[in-house]
Amino acid sequence: MTARKTDVWNCILSLAAFKDGHLYPCGSAFLVGRYLAMTATHILEQPFDQRTYNIKHGEDPDFGVIAIQIVNRRRETLLWKVKSMYSCPSMSEIHERSFDVAFLNLEPFASSEEANENFRWWFFELNVAPPKIGTKITAYGFTNPRIDQNEPISFNFSFRAKFHRVEGTITDLHIPVRDSGVMAFPCFQVDQQFEPGMSGGPIFNERDQICGVVSRGSDFGISWGSIIWPALAINVNGKMGLDLAKDGKIRACNFHCVKIHYEDGKKFPSVSFDPNLQKRPYF
Repeated sequence: MTARKTDVWNCILSLAAFKDGHLYPCGSAFLVGRYLAMTATHILEQPFDQRTYNIKHGEDPDFGVIAIQIVNRRRETLLWKVKSMYSCPSMSEIHERSFDVAFLNLEPFASSEEANENFRWWFFELNVAPPKIGTKITAYGFTNPRIDQNEPISFNFSFRAKFHRVEGTITDLHIPVRDSGVMAFPCFQVDQQFEPGMSGGPIFNERDQICGVVSRGSDFGISWGSIIWPALAINVNGKMGLDLAKDGKIRACNFHCVKIHYEDGKKFPSVSFDPNLQKRPYF
């Protein structure tokens, strides 16, 4: 991974939604390029408890999001403003749910010591190929996050969370979808439990490349991660994710296996992955 020279946690972010003067922790994310991060789509589709705040379908969000980057696992933090989120809608007329992977366009928010500011520019390498069954993985994310604000409508706050790491093995692949409901997108099953708060965090393969995004846990000791290659069809501020990989704006192995298909009459292109083009060895 590109961030090999630094602690892996320095490039993982904790997300918090900002509404009515208050901050609400809502998930994890990770840096993949300058001013660019990735997370799980479902986090920012509904960052609040639906019992207290429910976003209506098609309604413009009336909240902001910040990303908290903890330096060297100490109290020093770097803050980012999430300027926009770019997600990829379903490519199927049957499945309405988006792929559970999204890009975040970031903007530095508040400054820190110059030495800490350098950590804004570390980021991870992706491997967009679907990982193989039997691959050993390591997932990261923040659990039990807590934000104590000194006063509302202020970013003078203290942040606490547990650094949570999960090691496991991929036991199943679901391509193109796992089901027609909540997981109607390419994903893989892991034989370990992802905890609440880890959603949107990175999943690494045995070569220290990110091969998935933490998507969903369960009460049965199994969890699921989103496969990354559909994200290369996302339009990020006028450029496809695939173009960002070609231009080196993000580092992504096996991006040459991804094909974008433009069709007349369709608002969004479709995307496919050709495993026959993979370079060996691969994971």
